[in-house]
Amino acid sequence: MAADVDEDTIMEIFDMTDEESKEALSMASQMIQNVLHGKQIKKPYRGATTGFLQKILDFTQDEDLPDDKYAALMQLAEMHKKIVAENMMRKATEQSPPIQEEEGGAPQYNRPANMIPGGGGGITPEAPMAEGTQEQSQAMTAMAPRTNAY
Repeated sequence: MAADVDEDTIMEIFDMTDEESKEALSMASQMIQNVLHGKQIKKPYRGATTGFLQKILDFTQDEDLPDDKYAALMQLAEMHKKIVAENMMRKATEQSPPIQEEEGGAPQYNRPANMIPGGGGGITPEAPMAEGTQEQSQAMTAMAPRTNAY
């Protein structure tokens, strides 16, 4: 016996995204509906994410909208571009490896040795990034396959 469950409900049940993402997508849906009903968006959503923005853009691509509604939704997306960039930068910063200070005050970046190009040549977890950049570049160049340009 088949249950009468719509596709959106099924997708929501199996959705593995976090609550923050669900909230952003829900807010995008609400703002889309507000725009379609002629309501002015006076205040941008400060929790906007790339998913939020993508939902708006996908809607404009998937629906056959009158020009004025399309333009209003694109304006809504434009209003949130800077917020999305700021939120994604903040999230990336929160997830970046910790920085420790060396004795001389230079930053020390903690990176696993297996993530260092060339198996540890150039930058090492013990060396600051600025001092190892040239050596890392040279090591990567030496590892690159040589081709004849002629």
